[in-house]
Amino acid sequence: MVNTKNTSVRTNSNVIIALCTKGLAFAKHYSRQANHVVIGACRNAKDARELRQEGCLVIEVDVSSDESCDKRLCEQLRELQIEHVDLLINNAGVGMYDDLTTDNLTQNALLQFNVNALGPLRVTKALLPFLRKSPVQAKVVNLSSKMGSLANNLSGRYYGYRASKAAENMISLSLSRDLGKDNIACLLINPGLIKTQMNGHSGDMDAEEAVEMMVGIIEAGRVEDGTKFINRDGNVLDW
Repeated sequence: MVNTKNTSVRTNSNVIIALCTKGLAFAKHYSRQANHVVIGACRNAKDARELRQEGCLVIEVDVSSDESCDKRLCEQLRELQIEHVDLLINNAGVGMYDDLTTDNLTQNALLQFNVNALGPLRVTKALLPFLRKSPVQAKVVNLSSKMGSLANNLSGRYYGYRASKAAENMISLSLSRDLGKDNIACLLINPGLIKTQMNGHSGDMDAEEAVEMMVGIIEAGRVEDGTKFINRDGNVLDW
């Protein structure tokens, strides 16, 4: 475990921020590595018992709120004496089933767009000063979904979720262009249908196994890889 009370250790360590839900598996992986400070960001810190059990620091952030991201997120990092961020994993999200018979179809779509597409943009923008101070090549990882691929939409439905993930993909591509000027890599990864609380653990792979695959992609990731939509197995998906 990382000694999160030691300022010198914190200063000299790799600082990783993971936004839950899938962030729990990422947090578990990185917290068990030497010389890492892992920060789990979630809407309700009181519910983050598992993160704390892994030795992670916990902060609160609402990715749908400009004020939470622009102000409170950075304030909490400074309170923890965090001076830089080396790896940011944007994976907070919301998914809703809908079709043309769904009530509140567009309102639900706006909610998903606000969280899934604008959330990663808010958090990345807010943390840019910390990413720029990284002593190594900082990386931003945006977890998307193959359901955001125009080429792979063969069944329709899921209007809000598909549209929000397609928007996230475009935002991530723009981020990769802009962050690349600061030598910050921005990777877009499809984790696949992972067993999480969000889907009632009905996925095709355990979160820990999927994270192991994605960690390899992250470690090998370069600035130029930001122009790709990468599947968890390393293959490139169609936009």
